[in-house]
Order: sequence, then structure tokens, then C-alpha cells
Amino acid sequence: MDKSDDAQDVGPLQASRAWVTQAENNVIDRLVEAGLVAPLNPGGYENTVLDQIVVNLAVPNNLAFTDAVHCRVLLSTTVEATTVGNTILISKGLIDSLPNEEAIASVVSMDWRTSSWGTTSTRATPSTIVCSFPMSPPSSAST
Repeated sequence: MDKSDDAQDVGPLQASRAWVTQAENNVIDRLVEAGLVAPLNPGGYENTVLDQIVVNLAVPNNLAFTDAVHCRVLLSTTVEATTVGNTILISKGLIDSLPNEEAIASVVSMDWRTSSWGTTSTRATPSTIVCSFPMSPPSSAST
């Protein structure tokens, strides 16, 4: 039995988690390549504001995850948010329509709940929350 410090063998659970994490990262990379998700910028909005919201939610609630939770911006004008593993995707349309960071934090916390409660099967099929708002008030039917 190899007892060296540099043994590369991992158990089945660790191998499965690594495979799922790699698949999730591949999905995000493909979305960036397709122009659907904003590229990660060191001083960008997702690093300064959205990830700070995640920290502000995690610290007072004593939340700890094996993998870090991050936020990314979907480059769409629709109002939606979804998760891919431990990455929360929030559309530009949703960010623009929310009045303040507290409202964004409520969306992040709801998607974080989806991410944290997800098992391998639910993480592979992310849940999507889509809100649609009418552009004009509905017309009343005349009788």
C-alpha cells in the first residue's frame, strides 16, 4: 500500500464530486464562450458587489460549503436567475430591475438555497426562476 504524501488516488466520493465540479465549470465556460455569461473580470461587478452579497449572507448565518459560491452575470435582458452547481447566474435584466442590493441579496439567497440543498441529480439540472412583468397594464374587457 502506498503511504507517500504525494499519492494521487482519491476515493469514489471525492472522484464523483470532482467530476461534477468539472462538469459545472465546463458549463460556465461554454456559456462564456457563447456570449451568454459575462467574462470574469477581477474588478467587475460580480467580484465587487455580487460576491460581497454572498459573503454578507454566509458570515452571519454560519454557512460553510466545501466549494466557494460565486455569482456571475447572464447577458440577457430577461428577468431570471438560476444556478449551475455553486455558481449563481443572475441576468442583467434582473439586476437592472431591482431597486437595491437588498433586493439582489434576496434573489441570491433564494438561489443559494437551491444550490445548497441540491443533490448530484438536482445540481445537474438547475432550477430556473423566471419572472415576467407586463410592459403595459392589461386592458379591461368591455361588456
